[in-house]
Amino acid sequence: MVNITPDELKFWFNQKGNRYQNATGMQMRMHEKGNQIWTEFDLMAYGEDPIALSIYTEYDLPEEFIELFRIKNIDDIEKLGYNNSWIRYLNGLATITVKTEELEAELQFRIHNDRTTVSSLELHFYDEVNEHLTMVDDFMNYLLKRGNFLETAVQNRYKWRNRRWDDYLY
Repeated sequence: MVNITPDELKFWFNQKGNRYQNATGMQMRMHEKGNQIWTEFDLMAYGEDPIALSIYTEYDLPEEFIELFRIKNIDDIEKLGYNNSWIRYLNGLATITVKTEELEAELQFRIHNDRTTVSSLELHFYDEVNEHLTMVDDFMNYLLKRGNFLETAVQNRYKWRNRRWDDYLY
């Protein structure tokens, strides 16, 4: 069977308005210039659970998307889902985002070598865990164990937000 080409993939995305959600719930978007593709798969949503948890990949070139998701034809795109995203996360090629209503911010978990990095742009927060966080319970336990650090980051966020530029001049 002949593999799909990057140009065929770009054409297919263009026909879909550069956005597509397949039958398994994976959302895919292609940058309008056709040089980057990103995916997102929701594992948990606020309505059902106290946290929202998603796996996403970003900035794959069409060639990388085809190779890393092992796409042979358009039908394979319809089958992409949880397992495909999870494998990419385990290989350090995807990010898990965790959002909680209490933090009002998003935490990003990524496996890197022998550890998991945790960061949040909104909270100006960075942490490393010397193990791979791979199960939903691992993320929940992280939130419980590091709750004090996260709460401090939330408080500092609001402290910095309420300062004025003049406060830094003197």
